[in-house]
Amino acid sequence: MEKLELIKIKNWVFDPLKKTLTTKDSDNNQIVETLEAKHADLLHCLISHQDEIITRDQLIELVWKSRFVDDRTINATISRLRKILGGSKDEFIKTHPKLGYSFQASIEYIDRPIPEKIKQSQKEKSKFKLYKTLIVIGVMCFSTLIWFTLTGFEKEPTILTKNEVNIEPLTYEEGWEFEPSLSFDGKYLAYVGKTNNAEIYKIKIKNLERNETITLPLDSEARSPIWSSVTNSLFYAKENNGGCVIQRVNIVEHFVFSPPEDITSCGMEYDFPSISIDNNENWLYFTYKELNISSIIKRINLDSGTIEPLTVPLQYGGDYQAKLNKDNTQLAFIRTYDNYQSYIFLIDLDTLQVEQLTNATQDPSYLTWGETSQALIFVDISNNSLNSINIKTLAVTPLFQHHEQIETPIQVDNNQFILGIGDSYKSNVVKATTIENSNILKTSKYIHSTFKDHEIQISNDPMNEKTYFVSNRSGGYQIWQKSNSVYKQLTNFHDKFAEIIELILSPDQTKLLFKLNEKLHVFNLQLETIHEISHPTNLIGNAAWSCDSDATLLITGKKGGEWGLYNYSLETKDYFLEAKDIVSIKSVCDKYSYALVKANTFGIFLQERLLEDDSSSHVFPSLNLSENLIWDVSDKYLLAFHDSKFHRVNLVDLKATEFIVNGYIVNNPRLIGNSIYFNGLEVNNTYIGRFAIPKVR
Repeated sequence: MEKLELIKIKNWVFDPLKKTLTTKDSDNNQIVETLEAKHADLLHCLISHQDEIITRDQLIELVWKSRFVDDRTINATISRLRKILGGSKDEFIKTHPKLGYSFQASIEYIDRPIPEKIKQSQKEKSKFKLYKTLIVIGVMCFSTLIWFTLTGFEKEPTILTKNEVNIEPLTYEEGWEFEPSLSFDGKYLAYVGKTNNAEIYKIKIKNLERNETITLPLDSEARSPIWSSVTNSLFYAKENNGGCVIQRVNIVEHFVFSPPEDITSCGMEYDFPSISIDNNENWLYFTYKELNISSIIKRINLDSGTIEPLTVPLQYGGDYQAKLNKDNTQLAFIRTYDNYQSYIFLIDLDTLQVEQLTNATQDPSYLTWGETSQALIFVDISNNSLNSINIKTLAVTPLFQHHEQIETPIQVDNNQFILGIGDSYKSNVVKATTIENSNILKTSKYIHSTFKDHEIQISNDPMNEKTYFVSNRSGGYQIWQKSNSVYKQLTNFHDKFAEIIELILSPDQTKLLFKLNEKLHVFNLQLETIHEISHPTNLIGNAAWSCDSDATLLITGKKGGEWGLYNYSLETKDYFLEAKDIVSIKSVCDKYSYALVKANTFGIFLQERLLEDDSSSHVFPSLNLSENLIWDVSDKYLLAFHDSKFHRVNLVDLKATEFIVNGYIVNNPRLIGNSIYFNGLEVNNTYIGRFAIPKVR
């Protein structure tokens, strides 16, 4: 069936080209219903497969061209078509529960009428067709030649860097400063500040005219300040007994605020909430997070108090960074999946249709809208770049790149931006030891420099001890070796933004397993060669060396929605499923045993053999330790970092002890000998800066 044909559906005539449905009323007056593009495409798709059941997956492929849409979008489109066509529910479009939809009504194809004038002129036009084509080709060739001559094959402009723009600092205090929001009159800058690891996030307000700053007097942590675009009302999300509440304050006069007013709950879990408000201060959009459920996006009518969910919970991941465009018609947000990949999505607030804008080549983290509703601005954290995406063509244009982290941008006019600048943390490898009769650990910096040092593995040869770690001291992140006082760079990855984590030495100390940008690699320390591991799953949890062979890896991964433990041979490159429902694994080959985390189960299981469940001990049964970077095991102890405490169990008598560490944010603890090593993160100095890009493309 071609779209050139008209289609008669009972008393309707469907024109797929014009996207219209035409009928006549009881007085013989013509009624024309103009359909939105997706409604017309869906109707045409169902008609093309009349009396066939079309699944939701087929509709996504044929109508939405395999872009992500949720069930609500399909339901809304079907409902709208049924409402226009009229009749009973299944008279035109029938629902087949758990299967899909089919088009039930009888149809008749009608030739599209050709106007008389067009018929008369067709013969005359046809004889000029060849000449016209030749003339057009000639003009195009001549124009192309002139263009190349004048432009000299001009290349695309390169992305701007720090050295090519003038960045004006707007804040200057110690610690973090980010999440800027400018009041509608440009007088006040609200932002979030945090001085050190122990301090909570606070909302600060700066009068840009007087260069004066105050801290909003709140009794708990607060984030996501945003000004109304029509008044001096400031909205923000505040922690409330572990949950989240959105509040509003008003500036009565210079730095005098009204008492905080509760607007709505943003969930039972305080999880990086974001807020957006329409231009009329009628609707407020926000992220909402319940315990153990992924975050979603809701909106509340500030007049009536009506709350409406706009997205639904995912099994894993969640929706973040809800940002409303300036004409209040579209809401952009970031959706993160359990493979750690993030994508930008767009909700049409009239139809509630959800559309995916970016693909896996970008890693978006922060969003804002440009001056027009065609341009969406985002930060790609994989390369610290600011980018613009055209929501119609999906073309991505790089705008600016910094050598340090950039975040939470806002565009204040056609070419001016305000955003947070600077790496959030300083990082060193810290060694912690116990103090007799004390639950506070004694700490010292083990690997440290003016650069970022993290991850650690130490060989077990006391005569020739070698330490392996990751550092950006040579520019980008690389793997380094320290032997006595001699430092040696082992790798030379060209990607200066590469992420290298989870170093694990093989039992024979000849190979080093690690993750590079979420992909497993093995570094042969003798041959100095690197081998990338091919794996059958899209999502890799972690990996451990097998105690049976130094040429075998045990890798956890998720395939078809199910976690499993895979056995991988470095020699043959073959793999097979060793065990189901394993999320994380670590090996203790000195004791020839394994520590396992199982799917949907708290705690850690200790087993002498992988498939012998009856030999296992269940430790930390009340702790959720599915993230492998918060626990470790040695031949003596099992260690977990949870609720800002170290929990350690002696594997001989199963005696449990708790320790605290001061001054650091703890990441990836390791048990080596009788000591604990971890990535010690400290709050770094960042600032909020303003700069202009000559032309936002």
